[in-house]
Amino acid sequence: GSAQNTRSIVDFMKKKLIPRFDGRNYICVASVSYLSGLHSDTGTGGWVDISKYTDTYAGNIFRGEVGEFYMTRFVEETGYLSNVIGNGSTHGQAVFFGSDNVYEAVSIPEEIRVKNSMDYGRDMGLAWYALLGWKIVWDYAVDNEQHIVFVTSA
Repeated sequence: GSAQNTRSIVDFMKKKLIPRFDGRNYICVASVSYLSGLHSDTGTGGWVDISKYTDTYAGNIFRGEVGEFYMTRFVEETGYLSNVIGNGSTHGQAVFFGSDNVYEAVSIPEEIRVKNSMDYGRDMGLAWYALLGWKIVWDYAVDNEQHIVFVTSA
């Protein structure tokens, strides 16, 4: 990841009129290598570290969020995205999100279910239960729209 790559992706999303996640910023979930490349780029003078956040997000900071750069809030991911360095200066993988990217359908909302006790109360149990579904709202193959941009090394 580099400052120029990030600016190009955000500019692409703005030109496609993809609404920003929180009305102000896009969200990027990025690998460690992508963020390392972004930090080492000399053009990242606009990086705002999470420790410098004031009341901007009023407690709505994502788990793993590390900072903000060029209208994008960055979340570091360490378990799925690749950290492989590609050709040139492309580092690792990242996923950029706009608003209205995934739809949640709720059939049965989240609830706690208690197991009916049988053996005189010696076999108690609790379970979390829900019937939920998620789907990408904008399908590029169908309607030429996309609110998720996946960045990978070559």
